[in-house]
Amino acid sequence: MNFKKITLDDVKILKPYLQAQYRSCDFSVLGVFMWADRFGYEYAIENETLFMREKSRFEGAEYDYLLPLGESSLTENIKCLRALTPEPLTLSLVPEGALDELRQSFSFDAVEEPDIADYMYNAEDLAFLAGKKYSKKRNLIHQFEKLYPDYRLVPITVENSKCIAECCRHGWSDTPESELAAYENEHTREVLEDFAAYGCTGYELRCGDDVAAFCIGEVRGDTLIVHIEKAMREYKGAFQMINMLFSRTELESCGIKYINREDDVGDEGLRQAKQSYFPAYMLRKYRLTL
Repeated sequence: MNFKKITLDDVKILKPYLQAQYRSCDFSVLGVFMWADRFGYEYAIENETLFMREKSRFEGAEYDYLLPLGESSLTENIKCLRALTPEPLTLSLVPEGALDELRQSFSFDAVEEPDIADYMYNAEDLAFLAGKKYSKKRNLIHQFEKLYPDYRLVPITVENSKCIAECCRHGWSDTPESELAAYENEHTREVLEDFAAYGCTGYELRCGDDVAAFCIGEVRGDTLIVHIEKAMREYKGAFQMINMLFSRTELESCGIKYINREDDVGDEGLRQAKQSYFPAYMLRKYRLTL
C-alpha cells in the first residue's frame, strides 16, 4: 500500500470519505487537514477505502493507523489493513463507539487517551444557555450587547476570509502563546486563505468596522464540529457571544443535535473553559494494539 503525505491538493480526493465517523473530529475535513503537518498524516486509497496513518507518538511503533473509511465493513477494512502492514498493528484515535464492533472480530489491548477525548454538548444547551448553570455566560453576553449594540454576525466568504486571516497575526488565541498555539494560528490563516477549498462554514462577529471574533466549523450528520474559535480579549463577552450565535445559527439552519468542541490536549486552562459549558458526554478515544 503506497502512502503519501496529505496536502491541500488532496481535499477533493479525501473529502468524500471524511464524514466525522462516530461524531469524532478526527475524521472530519479540517480535523485532518489542519493537523496533517503536526501529526505527519499520510493516506492511501485501496478498493474505494481511505486508509490513513500518523507518525506514532509511542515507542516501539513507526506508525499508528486510523480507522479505515469506505463502503466495506469496518471488519473487512481492518483485515485488509492488517494483511498489508507489519505486525503488530496499532490503531490510534479509535472512538469508543467502534470498540464493540471491533471486539467481535479481533483481540486487542485498548489504552484510553484522555487528553484527546472530544467534548460533546447538546446543541440546544449552547444555542440558548438556559438555566442557572449558564448564568455567568449570559451575564457576559448581556455586557457585550450593552457595550457593542451595533454588533452583527457575518458569514465568512471568499471575499472577507483573507481579511480575517490577517487578524490571526495579532495573538487571537484563547490560550497563552505556545508552540501548539503558534501552529494553530498559522494553519488557521491557511484555512482562511483557501476557505472555499474546504467547504466549511464560519462567521465573523463584527463590532462597527472591527472583527471582534470569528469561528469556523463543519456540520457532519447531526453534529457541528467547531474547529476554530477566536476573539479579541478587549471585547468583553466576545467568546461567549460567538459561541452562542454559531451554535444557534447552525441549530436553526441544519437541525443539529450535538456540538463537538474537540479536545483539551491536556491543557488545564482549556479543560476548565470547555467544562464550564457542561458537556453532555465525552467522546473517548483509544489506542489499540491488535
